[in-house]
Amino acid sequence: MFLLVGTRTVRRNLPGSAPVRAHCAQCGLVSEMQPQTLREFFTLFLVPVIPISKARQIITCGRCGASYSPDYRGFTPGSSEDPDPTMTVLLCPSCSGKVQIPLRPDNAIRVTCPHCGDKFTVSINKS
Repeated sequence: MFLLVGTRTVRRNLPGSAPVRAHCAQCGLVSEMQPQTLREFFTLFLVPVIPISKARQIITCGRCGASYSPDYRGFTPGSSEDPDPTMTVLLCPSCSGKVQIPLRPDNAIRVTCPHCGDKFTVSINKS
């Protein structure tokens, strides 16, 4: 007879909570942070069966997947109403990943996407 047992951490979105816009210390951008819970389970044939720890709350970056405790000092809530006026976020034409660049009107900027490595030029016209 073959018996497969172990443990696994299960991550679930916090019910009834909306994502929070905040600065992520890992990717360095303001992004949607999803409140979640983590809980350790005993598994039987890879299926979580019995919880073996208490649920703890975390915040997970929707961009890079980094997770933080809600009281982590690097986690600073941001607001979509007051973005940094010297920076802008645009989408990579190859992979649609988000890239943050400085605003430099009437100057072309050579950008390398951190996700796929594609290089492209961006020019922002002053108007």
